[in-house]
Amino acid sequence: MKKLEELIEKYALILMIPVFAVYVYTRIKHLGEMSYYLHIDELRAAFDSMTIAHHGGKGEFAAPSLYVLVNALIMKLKGGLFSLKLFRLLSVAAGLFGMIFSYLTVHFLTGKKKYAFLEAVIIASLPIYYISQRTGMGAYLFLEMAPAAFYFLIKAVDTQKKNLFIASGIIWGLILLTHGPAYFIVPVFLAAALIYLIVSKKIDPKNVGYLVIPVVVCALLLLFTGTNDPGLSFSNIPQNFMNFKGMFWDDDHPYNISSSFGTIYVFSVPVLIVGAVISIGKMITAFKNRTYDVSVILWMLAVVSFIVDLMTVNADISTTNCLFFITTLLVMEGLVYISENLNGAYLIELLTYVVCFVVFTYFYFVNFNSSVNNSTDHEQGIVVDKSVGEAVKESLKTMPDKDICIMSDDFEGKDLMVALFADASREDYEQIKGKEEFSFGKIRAVSDEEIDMSGNTVYLINQAERQEQIDELTESGWGNVFLKEYVICYMQ
Repeated sequence: MKKLEELIEKYALILMIPVFAVYVYTRIKHLGEMSYYLHIDELRAAFDSMTIAHHGGKGEFAAPSLYVLVNALIMKLKGGLFSLKLFRLLSVAAGLFGMIFSYLTVHFLTGKKKYAFLEAVIIASLPIYYISQRTGMGAYLFLEMAPAAFYFLIKAVDTQKKNLFIASGIIWGLILLTHGPAYFIVPVFLAAALIYLIVSKKIDPKNVGYLVIPVVVCALLLLFTGTNDPGLSFSNIPQNFMNFKGMFWDDDHPYNISSSFGTIYVFSVPVLIVGAVISIGKMITAFKNRTYDVSVILWMLAVVSFIVDLMTVNADISTTNCLFFITTLLVMEGLVYISENLNGAYLIELLTYVVCFVVFTYFYFVNFNSSVNNSTDHEQGIVVDKSVGEAVKESLKTMPDKDICIMSDDFEGKDLMVALFADASREDYEQIKGKEEFSFGKIRAVSDEEIDMSGNTVYLINQAERQEQIDELTESGWGNVFLKEYVICYMQ
């Protein structure tokens, strides 16, 4: 047991290569198909990215976030129609970025590579990371960027190197652009941390500017991009207290998390408690002795994030996301304590998270789409399947000279999906917004119309509603392309 731990310590960096490989494979596999559904916020962000990239100006739904702006740049460079896989790739890249700096943070805090390696395995395994790294929800960039911002900050305090303070300031500044709650979390946390560092004489006064100025510059960018109302109010606190489970474990939104596994697995909870008790003990000792300890900085971030989240309207796992970076560090604190006091515990911990990773991966690729499809979120339009959008895109690519007619008896909530995949401008979308029947450019959506047998029109027909009509066209010699919900019918 001990020799195996020593080998992991010695070859941790080499062992990270297969961890990276497995991470990339499991995050990219079927990325555009799982989830087949887009959360309404993801759908709106995707449309804003496309319109900014191809039509200029600002977004339709919100002031552009960092996720929207970066994707707009990527889409501008790539050109062409919308790709959900490409849109979500930024989350995969951000997750890898977060994993690397989580590794570095734990290595810095423990001085042992084997624990840093375990941290990377945990990041790859936990459901909260797994699912968020496969969606285009820009708020989760906070979760993935926090490890780097935190690492550079504690490393800078340790070395007093100005370039590390600048790096930390830049990343904290960029985090401001991730989502509304960050407008409050970042400045309040940094103010509290700086006061503590100054009082404990752990920061050279001239280095304060190196940390703060990049944050101020990024804050000024918000004057140009605009801000989004984070919906903070003290009146939200009682409701969110009652919904504590929904903020941290299972928010009843399968798109965010699986109720079968929770955010961090059940067995991680007692380990988290052990780590939290140890960390709080370190913080209390530091306060008593008026000395510096990283635990104080960590709990400042935790407390500020928690208070802001309690004040957030309809807080759920996606709004709480920053706290899961802190959670993994506290879990590691507990795991380190157990490993140092129980022979062989480290390998059991490592094997446990590897097994959980395998089990959750199987669940995800077998059951995730169906769990989202069968949820109330789907019924309420909180998540929207992309089949009609893919049908429009396929028709535009393969039959660009033909008109497109979408036939469905229930088209509610699909207008934005069509606009996204058709690369519609904001003006086009304004004309069709909220309508079940509409027309723009070469595309129209109707509940029924007589088939144009000349072949000048491609018909996208809802299979569940009109299978008989599809069969009649097939018998007449029309070709078919079967997608999930819609069938593309065209004259051959």
